[in-house]
Amino acid sequence: MTGLDRPLRPLLGRTVRELILVAGGLTICAFELARPTLNPWHLGVFGAGTALFAVRFFAARVVAMGVLLSAIAAHLSSLRYGAAWTPSTLHWGVYGMGAGVLLLMSRDLQDRFDFSASGPGWRLNRWRELPRSHWRASTLLGWLLGVLGHFLLRGWQPAGAAAPTWALVAMLVCIGCVLLLFSGHSIVFVITTVLGVAVAALVIPQVGAAEALLDNARHVPTPDVLWRAAPDSALPAAIAAVGTALVSLPYAILHVWNGVRAAR
Repeated sequence: MTGLDRPLRPLLGRTVRELILVAGGLTICAFELARPTLNPWHLGVFGAGTALFAVRFFAARVVAMGVLLSAIAAHLSSLRYGAAWTPSTLHWGVYGMGAGVLLLMSRDLQDRFDFSASGPGWRLNRWRELPRSHWRASTLLGWLLGVLGHFLLRGWQPAGAAAPTWALVAMLVCIGCVLLLFSGHSIVFVITTVLGVAVAALVIPQVGAAEALLDNARHVPTPDVLWRAAPDSALPAAIAAVGTALVSLPYAILHVWNGVRAAR
């Protein structure tokens, strides 16, 4: 697939692969605009991701993958009960976004984005100087934060005024931590460890009731308002919270240890 990575002079050196991905992002934005009910969160996330990718912001490849993986997880989470796994239920959204993820998993894009030379102002790329283990952990953590924030949003939106405040706070922390990941500072791992443990402690006790509600089981405890509104989101949110804590913890311990050593 080397032909996809050939720079095109009329388009400022953008590659065919980049053009396909930008066109795909614009198509998704157009689809969101054409919906009978506009979801500003969805449009904002896909629009921002496409714009960052178009201007070659260094973390745009990872952000785009996180957005697509979150959307795929949202589609798949609703198929655990009812329609089952058939080609008709795995509609174009899953297949199309999966193709987007595969296109983004490119060594050429990794070099052009993740490890690109720093530019002026907001184009400063701190990932280029990070140890590869730190960069990989940041990448995985960014995806997990995206998935966690997405499933919290899916419960928070339909719950309306009755939605608990902690869910909104957790979503804002997810966004803030993604921005901190761009800076390359390891303090973010301490924050996300606390976030993951706190959200897991709040969500895991609700998973059984939410799954039973999805399965139309009888005589089960009713989940709280967040997961009553979106019961299919409780299990993915719990998994993402646990994953966030597990990925963050080793680097959080290392950050604290280095701080203690420096203070001596």
